[in-house]
Amino acid sequence: MAQSQTTNPVQAVLKYLPSGDTAWVRTYDAGINNESYAFDLAIDTAGSVFSIGYSIDTATGESYGSVIK
Repeated sequence: MAQSQTTNPVQAVLKYLPSGDTAWVRTYDAGINNESYAFDLAIDTAGSVFSIGYSIDTATGESYGSVIK
């Protein structure tokens, strides 16, 4: 689980192979004037990975939940 350090943070989940190469990347970008933050990670019994977070609309202050699978 990673977050960018830009002015518009984006959530990202990466899976790495044993070799260290990237197997896949999933991202969530809340869009212009929004910030997105990941705060937890979960793995279900099937091995699916979930990143749980939230986004803030910097213009209105409203917040929204987000999940990346």
